[in-house]
Amino acid sequence: MAKVSLGDPLEKHTFQGPQVDRTQLAHIQKLVDAGKADGTLLSGGHRHGTKGAYMEPTILMNVPMSSDAYKEEIFGPVVIVNTFKNEAEALEEANGMEFGLFSSVYTKDLERAVRVAKALESGAVGVNCSVPLRALDMPIGGWKQSGIGRELSLHGLDLYTELKTIFIKYGKDATALANNWHSGEP
Repeated sequence: MAKVSLGDPLEKHTFQGPQVDRTQLAHIQKLVDAGKADGTLLSGGHRHGTKGAYMEPTILMNVPMSSDAYKEEIFGPVVIVNTFKNEAEALEEANGMEFGLFSSVYTKDLERAVRVAKALESGAVGVNCSVPLRALDMPIGGWKQSGIGRELSLHGLDLYTELKTIFIKYGKDATALANNWHSGEP
């Protein structure tokens, strides 16, 4: 992680740009500090440089679920690595969060990958990848307290529309039906 190049996102050599602003940087730092206090810092964990809102890529390990670093969506270059004894324990920990934007499953066993992906309470699951692969026809969005609705694809339009269903029966039968309805007759 120390080799990751931070800088202007328009430069070719840059792998990671800044956070959106210093307020977000401070929020990330607060959560990283909580993770360091509750778990183990393996890499990073500090602001990078004195200009801009750059955060070092950070790896935390063995951070308990009770830690603010674990309970909140950090939205920064931070990953928490915890171990588990079996699949059930991993699912219990992953699904025990109130957020569910994106999850990853790493395995060579395709049956396990599909089984775990289905069981994860997450809007998207990457198998053997940690970055959502974007395609314009695939909706992206979270479950639980993550996100609002879906982005991309036709499902993304739902945020901008109000649905209405109109039933129309026309012709002679419709007039009789409407007259009976207004008169209270069946």
